Amino acid sequence: MPEDGAIALPWPGKRATPPVSSDCAARPSARSTGRVGGLLALAIVAGVLPFGAAAAEQPLTSELFNWYYATAFGTGAYRIADQTVTVLSAPITYTLRPPSDEKWGVRVTVPVTAALANFHYQDLDFADTTVAGMSILPGVEWMIVPKPNWMVRPFVGLGYGTEFQSETGATIYQVGVTSAYQVPDLEHWRVSLGMKLIYAGYVSNDGGGLPLSGLSVGAGSAFPLDWNWDGHKTWLGLQLIGTSYFNDLEFLVPGSGVQEIRNEYEIGVSLNIDPPVALFGATFDRLGLGYRRGSGGLQGIHLVTEFPF
Repeated sequence: MPEDGAIALPWPGKRATPPVSSDCAARPSARSTGRVGGLLALAIVAGVLPFGAAAAEQPLTSELFNWYYATAFGTGAYRIADQTVTVLSAPITYTLRPPSDEKWGVRVTVPVTAALANFHYQDLDFADTTVAGMSILPGVEWMIVPKPNWMVRPFVGLGYGTEFQSETGATIYQVGVTSAYQVPDLEHWRVSLGMKLIYAGYVSNDGGGLPLSGLSVGAGSAFPLDWNWDGHKTWLGLQLIGTSYFNDLEFLVPGSGVQEIRNEYEIGVSLNIDPPVALFGATFDRLGLGYRRGSGGLQGIHLVTEFPF
């Protein structure tokens, strides 16, 4: 099995819920948008990861982490017990109809994630790096604006993840709702509040499965910097998010049995950009890092490109 710094999982992850803009209003779009810039994004994350480096061995499909969590984590890496998962994610979205006073908005989401094997954090050596697995979690979200500065997004998703070596995989599913509200009439600061309620999980090919449900609440703030980036205003952003699972989030860890996670929190720092910019085929309104820590020893770092509500 892999040692520290190498992938132990043959599947990937990113949040399947689509991004919310800093002003809680949907940005109409008629084109697909991937919000994370591929290997460049991973290099930024991997350069500061607090995990050791080692070559990955071939993973055992009977010793996989929680498939949904890997798919929902985002671009970065997380660790539980002595296992580390490294993932790249491109949550592609396509807006069918922007929200209005008369009608709900509708958006198709197609998050695609790849898990990496033989990735070395210390030297960023890609020579032996291979894609050990892939997942895709297509879904639909509805964008509802009950009041100005308030966005509610019910969503559903159903997809599949596969591990290439053993040709096994799992069906991945999710259903839930997010809510994001930006406090109005603040002279300098931007303050946002968010909530997500979710029921999700996976069913593997052998019939095993781990459902989970949980509630996340969070707050984000940003204040302007005295610096423009190519005509774009910049803001220093901070966000704090806590998640409590109604039934324990379970990870199957080789040699350690089942590791159960009851709650987790995340703190993130980012450079926010207004208006959003495009880079390497991706558009984003912020770029930063989030550190996540949970009960049971879970920890991870991932790329921050959104307020995730």
